[in-house]
Amino acid sequence: RVIIDQWQRNGSRDLVEDGIYGFAHLPTRKLTDSDVEFMKDRQVAFISTLAVFESQSRRRLKNLAFMQDPLVHDTSPPSFLEGLRHEAERQLSPAEAEDAKRWVGLLSNAMANARALFHTGVVLTAGTDAAYPGDMQGEGLHHELELLVEAGLTPLEAISIATRNAARFIGASDWGTIEPGKLATLIIID
Repeated sequence: RVIIDQWQRNGSRDLVEDGIYGFAHLPTRKLTDSDVEFMKDRQVAFISTLAVFESQSRRRLKNLAFMQDPLVHDTSPPSFLEGLRHEAERQLSPAEAEDAKRWVGLLSNAMANARALFHTGVVLTAGTDAAYPGDMQGEGLHHELELLVEAGLTPLEAISIATRNAARFIGASDWGTIEPGKLATLIIID
């Protein structure tokens, strides 16, 4: 299976016609209904990576409270966290500020694409492409699910994207859902 990342060309029909299996990122241009149906008909899969687009928009760096989450604080070197604080406080050049503003719109497009593709039945799986500023290893997947919910999916749909669809994405049949005969490690919390 061939999975590609073609930046602005992610989601392009010509790439799908060449026989690829999937895209490593959602498209940042808004897909048409016809595009979404085409992807469904061709059984193309997508990895969400909304956290990457959010990082490029610098939206997450506006509130660094996530850095206190044990999944970030307890697993990141202090120098890394300090560097992230400095990056969040850094004065952007006019070009950088304009680029970040542009990425806010691209994130919105990608969120709309996630919602449309998922609800049409296209295989969408959660991924983060960490590490970008604010897109952390480990915690990033949890945040990716939050972004999918923000995009309009239910929490259970977002979890299914990270579990059931992740298995489907790589062709696994022995994990991804909780069912008799499947592999699972369960941690039950209150």
